[in-house]
This record gives sequence, C-alpha cells and structure tokens, in this order.
Amino acid sequence: MDDTPPVKPSPPAGEGEAASLTSEPSPDQVATDQGMEPAETAPDPIPETKAENPRPAAKPGKRAKAEHPDAAPAQSKDGAADDTPPGEKRKVSLKVSVTTAHVEAMKPLVARGLPQRDVLALAGRRAMKRFDPTPEFVPMPEGDRVPMTVAYSTTKYVPADMLDAMRDVHDPLRVKSDAAMVRGQFETLFWSVLDDVIEELRQQRR
Repeated sequence: MDDTPPVKPSPPAGEGEAASLTSEPSPDQVATDQGMEPAETAPDPIPETKAENPRPAAKPGKRAKAEHPDAAPAQSKDGAADDTPPGEKRKVSLKVSVTTAHVEAMKPLVARGLPQRDVLALAGRRAMKRFDPTPEFVPMPEGDRVPMTVAYSTTKYVPADMLDAMRDVHDPLRVKSDAAMVRGQFETLFWSVLDDVIEELRQQRR
C-alpha cells in the first residue's frame, strides 16, 4: 500500500487572478462605451497675468476753449485795455445819447407810429457806415442831453496802436476807456445823421 499523500490538482489557469482583474479601475482610467481608456490629463493651469493699470479716462467737458480769431482782447476793470500786438484791433463799445431837441423833433414821427428806437437805429446804422475813427481826439459835442435811457449803442473794431497813441496824450493815467477816445468823433457824426434822418422821415409824410 502506497503511503504517499495524494497531490491536489492545481486550479485552472486564470482563476487565481480573478480578484485583481475585477478590481476598480486605476485613477488614470475612465469608463467609456468602448471599454477602459486612459483618462485625459487636465492641462496645467495658466498663470493669471495682471493687466496694466489703464490710464484714467479724460473727464468730459474739460476741453480748452479755442480762441476765436476775431475775438477782441479783454479790458481791465478800470477801463484800460490789455496789451495788444501792433497792427491788431480792439473791440470798442460805443453808447451815444441824444439831446432834448432830438426827442422833440421825433415826437411827430412817434405820433405817426414810428417807434423812437427805430428812428435811432436807422440813424445809427447810417452813421456806422460812415464812421472811420482817426487819431485826432474830438471832445464830446455840447448839448442838452437826455438820460441814457434814450441812446444808441454799437461796437466798433479800432486799431489798437491808434487807441494807445491817443491814450498816451489824452489819458496818460489810463483811467478812461477806449470808448472815451473815440466817442466824441462818433457822437458828433451820429447827431448829424440823426438830424438828417428825422428831416427825411418828416418829408416823406408831406
């Protein structure tokens, strides 16, 4: 009788590996309908870049004012004009009054429906067409003036060098305005033209 213990049969090939083959997929695999495939590797994060500080936007309404080529230079509070390059002109504001005789002569025209201010405006326009300031200083004409509520106002560009030369002689302390240098010239002319306009309008009615 043979005392050799019986040899146990070895299991079929592949049975001892079942646990390892059915284990969970490794982290680098994902399930798809095609079986197990390697998982996509996430791209390295892109480092954030800080944008440069943008320049602050310009505030609206801060544009520099463009100077008008024909703008007249400003005058100081005491009436003295600012320095102006030779050859340029300064804007002079003129306001001339009328006499009581003119007011009386215009009353018949007003009664006919012609406004007094329109008669003055017509005379002023005609006078301005003829007014050409000269370096000769002319005093204001003498007359019984009415209050300046009855007056004619206008402006005129006058050569700056001429005004300065007149002020050197007639306003050395620079206490008067540019208008004072030429008002006598214009007022004398205006009164003469107003007389002619009043007479012309009176003749039209006859």
